[in-house]
Amino acid sequence: MIEKEPGGNLLVLTSSLQSHYENVIQEIDRQTGKVVNELVLEDLLDCEYVDRADWVHVNTVSYQPESDTILISARNLESVIKLNWTTKEIQWILCDPRFWEGTEYESYVLQPEGEFIYHFQQHTAYEMEEDMDGNPDTIEISMYDNHYVKERKSKLDYYDNDDASYLLVYSVDEAAGTVRQIKKIPTIYSKITSSMIYDSESGHVFGMCGWVPRAEDKRKGMTYEFDYDTEEILNQFSIKTTFYRACEMQIDYNDLAASMKLEENTIRGELIQPVKVTDPENVTAPQAVISQENVTLHLTGSVLYVGTLDHQISQIVFRGAEHTYVYDTTQIVLRVADYLQHYEHLPVPLQNLEPDEYNIYVMYQDCWCDTGQNFTKI
Repeated sequence: MIEKEPGGNLLVLTSSLQSHYENVIQEIDRQTGKVVNELVLEDLLDCEYVDRADWVHVNTVSYQPESDTILISARNLESVIKLNWTTKEIQWILCDPRFWEGTEYESYVLQPEGEFIYHFQQHTAYEMEEDMDGNPDTIEISMYDNHYVKERKSKLDYYDNDDASYLLVYSVDEAAGTVRQIKKIPTIYSKITSSMIYDSESGHVFGMCGWVPRAEDKRKGMTYEFDYDTEEILNQFSIKTTFYRACEMQIDYNDLAASMKLEENTIRGELIQPVKVTDPENVTAPQAVISQENVTLHLTGSVLYVGTLDHQISQIVFRGAEHTYVYDTTQIVLRVADYLQHYEHLPVPLQNLEPDEYNIYVMYQDCWCDTGQNFTKI
């Protein structure tokens, strides 16, 4: 999610969940929460990959108000696409021309000038505010090039099997329909996620490598700071865990110290609420006590966060002396089997529970379990 313009509506990357995911861009009215503009990528692109659930995998979007265009990074199509946000007309596609060769989109692909490598499975593709090539008639596009091919390797016989990832800057002549690569800085290979940031004030560029599978120290993340002109490494540090994306944080301590004013309706939307059980006698005693290795519980304010692997819990029951509530997750559809390997935290709101002392039970896989945890609602 980003602001379309400062203080304005929100641009959100989301999923249709109609056989596909990570395939929708929505503009949401900041005040009402209503969707005021939407693009489902199947309506824009009709290609052979649409039969896959994650066929496009949009991972960044930005808005250019002077031209009413958005720039999207379509990771699984190896493409960065610029299009008019009102008319949904494609302006151009930045991609190896061989990917779209022979399709109806071939004419939109920018034609390369000079020598460079193309990106694969890229992240954080943005139009830069700075004039990086000294030519006012061009625009520059920055990106983190993971240089990884997931499922399409058999179709991309031109994939070079390079063992590095790259920070890339392209210079695009939109009028001529051409592109040049004006910067290519290698980083350690990062399979997925990751980000690139250019800081105009310092002239430094940051490479945030979020998913490193082959580091010598066995750590999973890496961050670099380069001098953009010389490409010299100024700072570098590894990180124990993987991460999705990183960005520069400029802290205003005076602002943080000021009191925050909250509107009455700060939260848009609702969390799924526990439902009161009308016949609590049917809630039987659990069969076992579950280990905290399988389920963790953290209470923040009036929300209980229940941590577990995705789709391992189908029900959470709050059994009190006088009242019993059930939080049911069976209606949440499993979209991809890979999600079963993802750890999640289910946010369960407790503010509507009546006063009582509650024990917390869960249906974990096929086992009816006691978490051994309880709380008192006053």
